[in-house]
Amino acid sequence: MVIDENSGSPTEPTDGSEDDAPAEQEPEDDVPMKKKLNVETPEGEEDAAAKAKEYEELVAQLKAENEKLRTRVEKFKRKISEAERRRLEREEEHARAVSEATAAAAAAATAAAEAQANRGASEPAAQAAPAPAAVEAAPPSNGSGVAAKDHPDYLKFFKLMKMGLPAEQVKMKMQAAGVDPSILDDPDAIIGGAAPGADSASAPPAAAGGTLVKDDEQYAKFFKLLKMEMPAEQIKLKMSASGLNPDLLDTPDAPMPGSGGSATPAPASNHVMTVKEDPAYEKFFKLVKMGMPPEQVKMKMSAAGLNGDLLDTPDAPSPNQKAAAKSGGGGGGLLAGLPPPTEAVKVDPSALNASLAAKLNKPVPKKPEEPQLPKKETVTPNVELRPLFWTRVPVNVVSSTVWMKLNDSHAELDVEEMEWMFRKNPVDASKKLDEKKKEAEKVPAQPKEVLLFDPKRQQNVSIAIARFKMSSEDIKNAIYALDGQKLGSEVLNVLISISPTLEEIDMLKNYDGDVKLLGNVEKFFLDLLTIPRYTQRIKCFRYKLQFENRILETQAQLDTLVAATDQVAESDKFRRVLEHILAIGNYLNGSTPRGGAYGFKLDTLMKLHTLKSVDPRVTLMHFLLRQLEEKAPDVITFAGEVPHIVEAKRLSLDQLRADLSSYNTELAMLKGQVRASKNDHIEGDKFYEVMTPFAKDAEEVLEELGRDFNGLETSYQELVSSFGEDPRKVGPMEFFTILDEFVKEFKKAYRQNQTKEYQTIYEEAAAARVAAEAEKAERLKQEAAERQRQEEERQQNSQETKAIYAEIMSIITNWAAKHSPGNEDAVIEQFKDTSRRFGMDEITADEFCDQVRVCVGSKCASKIIPNSAKLLSDEAKQSVLLEAFARFKEQVKKEKETKKQQRNSLVSPPSEGRERAGSSSAGRKRNKVVVPLPIKDIEPVVGEEAQLLHKSILESVLAAFGGDAKKMKSFTSHTRKYGNEQITAHEFYQYLMDSFDPDFVGRLVPDLARLLQDSEKRHALIRALCESAPGWAKFAGL
Repeated sequence: MVIDENSGSPTEPTDGSEDDAPAEQEPEDDVPMKKKLNVETPEGEEDAAAKAKEYEELVAQLKAENEKLRTRVEKFKRKISEAERRRLEREEEHARAVSEATAAAAAAATAAAEAQANRGASEPAAQAAPAPAAVEAAPPSNGSGVAAKDHPDYLKFFKLMKMGLPAEQVKMKMQAAGVDPSILDDPDAIIGGAAPGADSASAPPAAAGGTLVKDDEQYAKFFKLLKMEMPAEQIKLKMSASGLNPDLLDTPDAPMPGSGGSATPAPASNHVMTVKEDPAYEKFFKLVKMGMPPEQVKMKMSAAGLNGDLLDTPDAPSPNQKAAAKSGGGGGGLLAGLPPPTEAVKVDPSALNASLAAKLNKPVPKKPEEPQLPKKETVTPNVELRPLFWTRVPVNVVSSTVWMKLNDSHAELDVEEMEWMFRKNPVDASKKLDEKKKEAEKVPAQPKEVLLFDPKRQQNVSIAIARFKMSSEDIKNAIYALDGQKLGSEVLNVLISISPTLEEIDMLKNYDGDVKLLGNVEKFFLDLLTIPRYTQRIKCFRYKLQFENRILETQAQLDTLVAATDQVAESDKFRRVLEHILAIGNYLNGSTPRGGAYGFKLDTLMKLHTLKSVDPRVTLMHFLLRQLEEKAPDVITFAGEVPHIVEAKRLSLDQLRADLSSYNTELAMLKGQVRASKNDHIEGDKFYEVMTPFAKDAEEVLEELGRDFNGLETSYQELVSSFGEDPRKVGPMEFFTILDEFVKEFKKAYRQNQTKEYQTIYEEAAAARVAAEAEKAERLKQEAAERQRQEEERQQNSQETKAIYAEIMSIITNWAAKHSPGNEDAVIEQFKDTSRRFGMDEITADEFCDQVRVCVGSKCASKIIPNSAKLLSDEAKQSVLLEAFARFKEQVKKEKETKKQQRNSLVSPPSEGRERAGSSSAGRKRNKVVVPLPIKDIEPVVGEEAQLLHKSILESVLAAFGGDAKKMKSFTSHTRKYGNEQITAHEFYQYLMDSFDPDFVGRLVPDLARLLQDSEKRHALIRALCESAPGWAKFAGL
């Protein structure tokens, strides 16, 4: 954070309309601080450095306090905005209800007038329904009044003045008491009709036949709060929250709407109350006069619910003057200002009020409740155990948390060891220790006061000037040129800290003597004060120099929190750890109401290392680690998945939000100074030229940073909510501290479990538990040994199984040597992988048969599949495979029949002439006679169907090659060459016959032909297949 050491705030007036006085008035809080720094005259550079360091420490404290105040002000502003939004919504609803009620009243008036006309009444309508008239104001009494200083309501305040109390404080007390403070300026003014004994007729009646607002039961308590000096804006918020009209707070003497009375119109005053004369703002102008920085005063005004910008316009009309003017005049109620109906008709007010109430009191539909989870069954341990005191996540919020995805029944636990280690024993009270820590309160020494232009002040400024090693003219030129080499951040900080106060500036400007007689400090200040808006300029310059480093620091903090949030959200191992903890806790709490929990609050993680077992050295954390080592060893390394939680626990979202707010506030000040400097026209002044593009770039950077922060805030809220926690109560510091402490204890318990001491503990505990159940354990051991012996015998005596397996391997090897020489091992591994997947239920029996067929062909598969069924030990799975094999044989048979039918439909049976020609091959060769083969055309495929066919061909070829990438590349190359007419159809077909099984080629060629859009190429490839005897014998697919 960068905060102005002089003003306590990074902001300045952003409209650039301030006068050329660059420095702000020194706050009175800084005076004692500077006194403290100047108690003794420094004797050298070391003393000066010590003083400067002490001053920096005090400034840092002031920064922290100002930052806290700024954060509270921002929160208060947000609350006020939300309350204003709700008030506007209620006003809109109220306006709609009034409109509907007015329409209903007009309709009733029209109906009444028509009814009267039908009856032929002779009385005029005005007599039937007289229009309401306002009560005339009683003329002021001409009798003698009482002087203000003698009036009982004001007498005590004039006594306070005589006792020496400042007039400003007396006026504040008068305002708190609800009387006019301006009376104090005219003690001899005559107040008529208010003194005892005065004629009651001389008092102007506030209302006739009605109740005043301040006397109404619902509004009286709010006027009491106003007398207690509570800000009016806060009281209006409370009135809005209670469903009352907050505008009535400005008209205490007006009649209540609907009470039947009307206000007496007061004579208009020609005087307009300015902001500085408004009692609500007067005290803040007084603070400015006392030397408090304007920005700090504005923050106090914002905290009080007032507009801080009015501090810059003291002579402007007060907003309270406007409110009084709006609320003044007659009647005022809910229907004030509405046009009267064309004919005056009596309307029942109760019916109107009931109509309004019906509109304003509409029931709000309730949000449907989420379905409740069934009650979770608890587990009852066999012995009484030590309970784990955790906080259960409420059942009605479990459905939206991570606990809904976890199931503690999946966690494997050694229940017997848990019962043995955590059985309940009485606790030795003598081992409890009372720890008390006392810290002495450090009362910071109060800084001493400093007088303006005191010799010590001059000496401090002189020391600073000497460090610059530059004249005032050089400093001024560097400020105009924005020379960061000469004026770094440290120099600018010192310039800001020693900048003259308003009193010092006033003294320098009013000095009419010889300037040469002034000291070096005064001359230095006079020279720098020639720079327009001097203090604001150097603050903007410092903002530019520090901007990159500050943004990088904030971005690093954002990245750390984002990384920590994402790591925790994506850590599957951490959730498995939580699953084991949930299972352990539900078992320990099985016999208590705390059992049967769907989840637990994260603070439970801090209690695991505090719950001790029968052996005090072993805690529940040690037991958890021991269980994870045995049951889920891969989960133990979950700490490596969340490395950023150590850094994230030191960061705060509120601090980041405050930093972003500070950056934007300073940027707003910079923009105002850019606008103000546009018309300066000073030689060598580069402020407008340099700062204009910088302001634009800085705004883009801050917008991007703001989006990153909003994304982080959303992700963090989702993460915390997923664990059943409230993100409004659990900040990043608390959340990541819990996780970091848990990780530390987790690692500590793991390291201790590896030591000989704890290994001995576990061995002794295991021995004791085994001794308690020796007979049962021995019996189980014998049964397990017997089963193992039987299994070994079965495996040793299974010669038939070995023979079947050897036969299968022999069949596959022979097939691979014939059809895919050199790839026998790959074919065998493919078959083994298929068998393994079937054994693990990853594929079905039908899929197993199909994949074996692809691997070794139909004929070889018909031999392998029945033998594979014999190797299965599971009879049910063996039966399923045999049924699938039966279907497989039927499918192969149907395919052969289909091939035969397709051959007959493609090629005509040979005629006798052809048989004779075939028998005389020599004659055919001699005469070169080629008998054409009639071929039925194949329709090509296009679009999505072509893509699917192309993908299917590649998968089949890759499976036939056994996954060999080189052969697959060769196949693609030959296919492309045929498509580009680089090889003939016979050459391409010959390559296919050399690479694949003829049966596979017979299925492959028709599919390849369907992908060819050129009919000649398609016919040539089919003709090559049909003219080949092996190809024709295996041909299928047309």
